[in-house]
Amino acid sequence: MTSAVYVFGKRSVNVTPLDGEGTMRFAAGLTLLVALGLAAPVGAQPMQTSESVRDATLDQLARRYVEFGGAEDMYVEASVYGFRKGAEARRVDLSDEQWRRMDEAVRQAFRPAAEFYVREVTAFYAQHNAREDLLAAIAFYDTPEGRAYVAASLAYSLPLTVYLATQGQIPLEQPPSADSIARDRYDLARELSEVLVGRIHPTDIAMIETTTFGMAGLKDYVARSLGSSLERDELAAALTWANSEPAQRLEGVSAERTLMMQSVLLRATQQVDMPALTTRVQEIMRETPA
Repeated sequence: MTSAVYVFGKRSVNVTPLDGEGTMRFAAGLTLLVALGLAAPVGAQPMQTSESVRDATLDQLARRYVEFGGAEDMYVEASVYGFRKGAEARRVDLSDEQWRRMDEAVRQAFRPAAEFYVREVTAFYAQHNAREDLLAAIAFYDTPEGRAYVAASLAYSLPLTVYLATQGQIPLEQPPSADSIARDRYDLARELSEVLVGRIHPTDIAMIETTTFGMAGLKDYVARSLGSSLERDELAAALTWANSEPAQRLEGVSAERTLMMQSVLLRATQQVDMPALTTRVQEIMRETPA
């Protein structure tokens, strides 16, 4: 994914913050989010009966797990968010309708890359994980508490991805302060944050330590984000899942999974038709804002 410069009137505007080493940083940022268990909600429909889950093949279970993790939408929406924030940082002046079409153009361009990513990740989970672990994950994520946890994660996973990918050029949006969160909720969120951040691979820890907040700041950021977004019972359910043995095997520290994620994300970017996207964005930006 390379930088694209668009001419708007007499101004040249770079609308994506991902240039040069941006592709690697973007991949690393998404890999970190996977390690943290952060995901975007998807429109997956719950399986109708427990029997249908039990009868599913290993490939189907792996696909279901990835769907609940929101991998495809997370990839697409992180790309949309990055483009929009990059344009906003450069004070690109567009109407609401132009922004809507811009977002849709980016979504369409990055959807093939996201689909490729999901196929590769699904194959990995089917090959390297046990059926019972996948069933346990689906049992959690296919609950109101599990879906709330996934939705809460989206609210801060996208800003965090872009912050990491741009090396802080796009500022990180801050969640509410710890003092504004009920103490019992914040304590649970802090405990959950410790578990999630503890999953990060040493290579990613080195990257985090180069940021303005480091690992300690990341733990605080995740805790405040979750504590301000989830109810006490939702936090307790997420913490119970995160501490479970299936979660440790599926979502714990894994050098093999980290390398796989980085490789797949980099190869996925090759699926994006950047010339076509460039042309479409140019068309939108040349219009006179309403």
